[in-house]
Amino acid sequence: MSFKSEFENFYAHQFGIAELSPPVFDKFPMCVRFNIGDSSIENEQKYIETAILRAQTVFNDLFNINDGIYLIVDSCEKFKDFYTGDCDAISPVRKCVSNQLDEYCYEKLLRTYDDTAEECPYSRYIIESSVNSLNTNALISQIINSELGGYYCLSDSVYIINKNSGVLYFLYNDAGLDVVSADKYLLESISIKFAKWVSASKL
Repeated sequence: MSFKSEFENFYAHQFGIAELSPPVFDKFPMCVRFNIGDSSIENEQKYIETAILRAQTVFNDLFNINDGIYLIVDSCEKFKDFYTGDCDAISPVRKCVSNQLDEYCYEKLLRTYDDTAEECPYSRYIIESSVNSLNTNALISQIINSELGGYYCLSDSVYIINKNSGVLYFLYNDAGLDVVSADKYLLESISIKFAKWVSASKL
């Protein structure tokens, strides 16, 4: 079985026909959304540090060091004529992976954003790796900073799926994090554990 077929079968088994695109919270039947950025913190550096800590804490609760992962990255570097500014999301993500087991690229997909009827082209990369091969702090930090002067293209672009548990972790930027699972107990558990950070839930 090809890597592409393996991933598609895995995704269908875990998530059915749910579309993997933002806003993730609206696309899946069960999901918990966390506030990652604390708007009460006025100091920008402290704000960023707090957001990174929250995102990393939730990640560490959902992923064990030996878990296999799929990294899904939506990147627009092949369509530079369509976009302005930095549009390469895949390069900074690859730099965070020390041992990449496999990769597949869906060469061209189209997304229509809510505020426009225009279809925007992008490539979707699927990377197979493991938690112990991922520099999670670096990746989380870059996503947190994506709309704060960092790689803007990383905002709304990176999904991490735990191959062992089927959990989908979607840190979209400094504002928030969506966690998806078919396991209602797991979602209820993290909702209780991190209750102060929960902004919305579908359980």
